[in-house]
Formats: sequence, C-alpha cells, structure tokens
Amino acid sequence: MRSMRTAHAGMSQRTMEPEELKEVFGEVISSYTDADGIRDGVLVDVKHIAPPPINIVTRAVWEAYVQPIGKLGPSPVINVTGLAQKLRAMRTKMENGQLQEGLIVLEDGDRTLWAMPNETGWTVMFPEDY
Repeated sequence: MRSMRTAHAGMSQRTMEPEELKEVFGEVISSYTDADGIRDGVLVDVKHIAPPPINIVTRAVWEAYVQPIGKLGPSPVINVTGLAQKLRAMRTKMENGQLQEGLIVLEDGDRTLWAMPNETGWTVMFPEDY
C-alpha cells in the first residue's frame, strides 16, 4: 500500500502513510489507481499541456474542451487551446489559494470545473465526474 494525499473540508492537504491508512480504513478490498483510469480511458494524462501540479483530466473534460481539427497522416490533429486556457485558470486559482472545501472551483458559463488532489498532482473534472 502506498501513501495517499488527502484533503477534506476544513482540513489542509496532507499525506497519510500506509499504516495510518490501514488503521483508519482497514484492509484494502479494491484499488483503482490513476494509471488504471488512464489505461481504461476514463482519465487523460495532460502533463504535456497542463501547468503543474495539474496532470490529469477526466475523459468528459477532455472531450468538452479539445477539438479535432484534421489529420496528419494517420494521426488526428487536435486543438488543445480551450483546455489549456481552463487549466491555466485553475492553476492561477491554486496559486492564489482559492480553495473551496479542499477543491479549486472554476465557473465556465453553464459549466463548473473542479480540481482536486490525486496520487501525484491534481485532477480536473466536472462535478458529475466525481
């Protein structure tokens, strides 16, 4: 079992060590990691376009903000500008300490985006993705 970062309403983010996790929650009966989610396509690794510490978005966020614009040979060409702008806005809120109950919240017209800690950084999602 590995360490896990936690954030709860009214508490600062901290790391719980494996023994503490076991003491609080008991034996692990099932585990689904960020790597599992990326492999399954539920999560998308965005380290190549996101400002650290944001490193993952949900598939729904990816599909809402990334636009296909053509092909280069057999590979699709995509426009990530819309997503990159939202991720930069989330990062600015992080830098300014604008947490709401352990989350970064960004209102985008009729959409709301959340950013929350994951195993190695932060994941951006829609509330319904949680």
